[in-house]
Amino acid sequence: MNAQISDKISSCKTIGRHCTLGLMALAATTASVFAAQSASAQVTQSQYEAQYTSSPSDLLRLDFDTWNLFNSVVNVERQKLSTLQRPQADLSKLRWGGGVQDVEVFFINEGAGYRNQLFYSVDGGTSKNMIFGDISSPLSLLSNSNGPLKLGQGSNLGSFTGNTFIDFFVKSDGANGGTNYLGFDPDQNPGSSKGLSHVIGYTFGDYLLLGFEDIIGGGDLDFNDVVFAVKGVTTSVPEPSLMIGLIATGAMVVLRKRAHNSEV
Repeated sequence: MNAQISDKISSCKTIGRHCTLGLMALAATTASVFAAQSASAQVTQSQYEAQYTSSPSDLLRLDFDTWNLFNSVVNVERQKLSTLQRPQADLSKLRWGGGVQDVEVFFINEGAGYRNQLFYSVDGGTSKNMIFGDISSPLSLLSNSNGPLKLGQGSNLGSFTGNTFIDFFVKSDGANGGTNYLGFDPDQNPGSSKGLSHVIGYTFGDYLLLGFEDIIGGGDLDFNDVVFAVKGVTTSVPEPSLMIGLIATGAMVVLRKRAHNSEV
């Protein structure tokens, strides 16, 4: 009888050792997956600069240090994002900064299985203007070997007149024929995303950093599917006395551009 009990205890210990080894192996595998993900998110300065070796010298782009600052706070893949320890922007007040500053948009990163597109609007979304037609890159979080964008690549939207409010929209999987736009106003989002916020924004000095979630209904809410920085905008509402100056400045910018175009 004692021998039988001894054998059972020995058998249980063996099973326990196997379970422990199994858990250790699982933990090691999980750690290696996260390590690989972390490694894939790291882009060296030489890799970054190599993207631009054959590009025109006047191509709008961020320098490595500025891009790396933004990229360092991009959320990891499939991890729900609550908030960052940064000033969060009120996107309902986003507008052109005024003066002679053009609005510039810079691609930071993307962790999307979809091939999304980025648009902006200055009339509440009635008309949308494309900024990037395929937000994918060989060096992005979820890389695409044929992705057309370079990390840090920019696009100049120009300047506007008066107190121009600007909305940004992601067309979910638009490069593959998707038709759903996700924007700043949660109540305008389609289907199960109606009332759900798909974008979060943070201020970084002269820049605004925006991160979108691209899956209708919310997906994993990691807000890293489309990440870009915008320069030349503000989220502060100007005093009425400043409005006349903004309108006048905007009109002068338009007149200068028309005069320049007529000379050309």
